Amino acid sequence: MARPPALLALLSCCLLVSCAGWRAYTQGREMMAAGDSVGALTKLEQAVKAAPKNFEYRQTYEQDKALVVARWVSEGDLFRGSGELDKAEADYLRALRYDPANKAAQAGMASIEQRRKNLVAIQDARADVDAGSLDQAEQTLKAVLAQDPELVEARTLLSRIYEKRAAAAASAPPVLKSTFSKPITLEFRDATLKSVFEVISRTSGINFVFDRDVRADSRTSIFVRNSSLDDVVRLILVTNQLDRKLLNENSVLIYPNTPAKQKEYRELVVRSFYLANADVKQAVNLVKGMVKTQDVFIDEKLNLMVVKDTPEAVNVVDRLVRSLDLAEPEVMLELEVMEVSRTRLQTLGVQWPTSLSYGNPALSTGSTPGTGGTTPPANIPLDSTKGLVWFTANPAVVVNLLATDSDNRLLANPKVRVKNREKAKVHIGQKVPVITTTSTANVGVSSSVSYLDTGLKLDVEPNIYLRDEVAIKVGLEVSNITQTLNVSGTVAYQLGTRNAATVLQIKNGETAILAGLIQDDDRVSAQKVPGLGDIPIVGRLFRNQTDDREKTEIILLITPRIVRSINWPQSAVLDTPVGTDSSIGSPPMRIAQTGPGALALAPSQGGAAPGRPAAPQPGVPGPGQEAVPAAEPMPALLMAAPLAAKTGNEFLVSVGLPPGTAAVGARVELAFDPTQLEPIGAAVSAPGRLPLKVEGSASVRFKVVAPQGRAQLRAEQVVGIDAAGASVPMLAPAPVDITITP
Repeated sequence: MARPPALLALLSCCLLVSCAGWRAYTQGREMMAAGDSVGALTKLEQAVKAAPKNFEYRQTYEQDKALVVARWVSEGDLFRGSGELDKAEADYLRALRYDPANKAAQAGMASIEQRRKNLVAIQDARADVDAGSLDQAEQTLKAVLAQDPELVEARTLLSRIYEKRAAAAASAPPVLKSTFSKPITLEFRDATLKSVFEVISRTSGINFVFDRDVRADSRTSIFVRNSSLDDVVRLILVTNQLDRKLLNENSVLIYPNTPAKQKEYRELVVRSFYLANADVKQAVNLVKGMVKTQDVFIDEKLNLMVVKDTPEAVNVVDRLVRSLDLAEPEVMLELEVMEVSRTRLQTLGVQWPTSLSYGNPALSTGSTPGTGGTTPPANIPLDSTKGLVWFTANPAVVVNLLATDSDNRLLANPKVRVKNREKAKVHIGQKVPVITTTSTANVGVSSSVSYLDTGLKLDVEPNIYLRDEVAIKVGLEVSNITQTLNVSGTVAYQLGTRNAATVLQIKNGETAILAGLIQDDDRVSAQKVPGLGDIPIVGRLFRNQTDDREKTEIILLITPRIVRSINWPQSAVLDTPVGTDSSIGSPPMRIAQTGPGALALAPSQGGAAPGRPAAPQPGVPGPGQEAVPAAEPMPALLMAAPLAAKTGNEFLVSVGLPPGTAAVGARVELAFDPTQLEPIGAAVSAPGRLPLKVEGSASVRFKVVAPQGRAQLRAEQVVGIDAAGASVPMLAPAPVDITITP
């Protein structure tokens, strides 16, 4: 007697389990359709556990799991490539939650861990660069790039190291040894060059070797006091058209500065440049136009350029190529196109018959009395002899009470990633076939098919500027078929189009709206009994009126999001010394700061220097003639600005650290006349006072507000800061005068 209740309970449990599995399976399918992947897989997993023998549940779960895991891995790869490591890690962990053996997800997690270690190493390398340890930073970055070649931060910092080295090599004067930089006092009048160099050699311990073409009778007059020996030698060589070549730390070769001797003594180097973004042909034109290098080889397949020139010229080529080989900017355009359509249709009134017929209803196209015809009115007599009656169409009177409202919105939301100054096209619509039939005498009848584009056409061309601004050329066309025509057996279509074209400039992330493309159709038609339908108020009973109003508007929303901006080097705003026309890349001709009357130099013609007494004879300076080593000159901050600007225009003022200084940063205050100049995007501490923090280099944009005149920019309260945060003495640059023109 106990078996039936137990069996019933067992059947009830099986039924409940089956219902729970079906419910979970149904909910999982609904969640998957709604886009809730995690919830869908959870429900499908519950359905499989509730009914492990159900093949449909298991097959659906495995298929959806494979698709979702693949999508998570793909999204993780995208996030990892863009540097969003936290989002990528979340996607990989979700994928490994449902597929622990997924090799792509495991590799992605390992790559994220390695990427984070590399980012820490890059931070250490950046600290080494700021501290001046360029070799240590270079080794760290090369190790990072060997593991992750696509790491942009490492490549950028490595380029910065090369740029610092090139700038230091270009600006540092040639140094033989420490004694060559000590100050010296010399007084010679109309002495031979070799005797002057003999005195210098005995004083400093430097060996001078002369080329055989150096004239033995060349004479010079020189009077220097407390000037660097290196500066003195350079001045003597330049004024006598000579040049030098370093043989070792205490030996120098002197030779005439002629093209033939330069080819004979100047050493050449070969360097290969692999360009990643720039066209190698443009790079060749740049090198030949700026550096005048003739020995250049290119390989268009590898985008390779090989240059042979002097080390100084090759360093200049390196800086020029790196300023040219920049990645092109890209922008993601988020577009939203909405077509909002509103239709209002109303038919209201009494529709009376439009005609009254007299005749035999049985012989007319209308219905006969008694079978759906209309019984003639009582006041109309029936002609029984002829069998004719008055009648109208059935039904005789129709009362229309119809109102229709419809709102439609057509939305397109494409996202297009496009390179700078490249066109992108979006077409959302249909290609309508148009068949054309042609008859010829010999062939017969031939047909051809052409396609007509209808729908939405959008053409965009972005132009990315500095300061995260994008100019976009937009062309919008919306077309639809309004009527189909048949012309001599050929199908033709009448199209309704709306076009808009504009150029706009907006900031990154800002949304611009293009609206007002409105088509408004308002139609009113009425059917009424003549005379009676025109009577006020009562005439509504004898009139049937249809109001049809249709309004359509096209709205375009466009939002640019810069993916990669113009990454121009910081040194691009500063003037770069490149030597002279005859010696590309040579250091600028400068001497250390001297006191009044401490330097006088005459060429080989002889004669006393102005303001100096004639020395009795050349000889080695006595004990009282050679000064003690002088302190190194204090570096001065660099400041660059245009010499002229127009009223209402903006210009850039650049401030940078001088080469060779121990400072890694500086604080400075720019002084200006607020009635003439106005800073853009910078906060002033007081009217006409703008504090500025310099880290390597800094720039400020000013706007000219005065109608005309002469404005002056001054750098005041200059304080240098070394790597330890201590103050470093630094001179202020000379004031800059700017001519304001209307």
